[in-house]
Amino acid sequence: MHNYVSQIKSGSEYRRYPLTPLWELIRASGPAGYLLLIYPLLHILTLRQRDSSQYAAIDRSALLQIFFVVVCFGHVLYVPLGTRRKMIKVIFKPPLIFLFTYIILCGFSTLWSANPLFTAYRTFECLTYLLLTILVCLNLSRSFSKQDMAEWIVLWAVWSLFCAIIMIVKLVGFGFLQSVSIFRVGSLVTAPIVFIALFISKRRLFSIVLLIFTLLSAANKTYFGLAFGLFPGLVMGDSKAKKMFPFVLGLVLLSLLIFGLTTSLQKTLFYGKKGVGIEYTTGRDKMWTTAIEHGMKHPFRGYGFAAVERDTDVFGALATHNVFLSSFVGVGLLGPILMAFFFMSLFFSTFGVGIPISWRSGLIGTVIMAFTISNAAPGLGSRVYGSWLSVVLVSTLIAVLANSRNSTDSFLTRERCL
Repeated sequence: MHNYVSQIKSGSEYRRYPLTPLWELIRASGPAGYLLLIYPLLHILTLRQRDSSQYAAIDRSALLQIFFVVVCFGHVLYVPLGTRRKMIKVIFKPPLIFLFTYIILCGFSTLWSANPLFTAYRTFECLTYLLLTILVCLNLSRSFSKQDMAEWIVLWAVWSLFCAIIMIVKLVGFGFLQSVSIFRVGSLVTAPIVFIALFISKRRLFSIVLLIFTLLSAANKTYFGLAFGLFPGLVMGDSKAKKMFPFVLGLVLLSLLIFGLTTSLQKTLFYGKKGVGIEYTTGRDKMWTTAIEHGMKHPFRGYGFAAVERDTDVFGALATHNVFLSSFVGVGLLGPILMAFFFMSLFFSTFGVGIPISWRSGLIGTVIMAFTISNAAPGLGSRVYGSWLSVVLVSTLIAVLANSRNSTDSFLTRERCL
């Protein structure tokens, strides 16, 4: 796959770079990349069904997951001193400093947790995967171009989607492949990465796969993320993106004129729902009300990170489906404050010196999508589950790029290929 692309620099200079073959891309990510690619396979190997009341029980599947996390952490400790210094430099700058501080706070919540052992392990798990994603991005940026960081994340999303399909087939059988429900698989993994696939990745096949699964997922939170992320991204992106804005806006206005506001919303953002409004969010309004009421009983310290969310007798689900409420219930008021600073700094990081203008549309949309998904689905603020790893991956990408010295690299190219 030696398709070469051209980059314009200083108005008239041209340089040529190869699009890194997939096998070299995987190799360049190092052992940390291999481990993150094994992570989706781990879900297939540890798939089991049990009552939610047994969430803290340690069976063979749980032991395998614990062993894998320990191996990941051991690799992070094993890296050379110079690499560790670079990791520390990234993690102690915005936006990751706020997420790291939150994880440390989660560790402290072990002292008052309703389930100290479970809280301690889930904190250790979050810290391990955060460090692992930083290491992957650093490996890729050092071995090849910064473009490869984005390409690897898109590859990981497609691979995770493939593994998720296998996992569902293992659970319900091959008949699932003939159902439209197949497009709902992996939506929490793919949604935070879809803007990177569309605006930044040069591998058209991967972009098409992620776009199809995103559009046909029938996940309302994803549709909200697409709508809210697309417009700011186009407005604040490069000149090409700004030229697309009137066309997209025209389509929206035409839809409103033909169908009206309520019907348009019903057919798009609230697709598949019986009406338009927060009361039509599949019980999330009741879940969030319960979380607020429950959290206000211990507003300054919470119940311990991830300890109470798995109690289906309280929330009626395995999580609060909201990053701020998860952090509030887990560690108290300081949790949502840290999460707010994290997302704000993540947004402003898209304007960093290391971010090229041609990437800004995709990264702004990515931040907005990550924020939207995190406020309507399991993920950030709770244990490593749902959209957690996808959001951390794109956040780490933005953090590393924003703190790089400049934006002149081969990732400025636009040519795409298979």
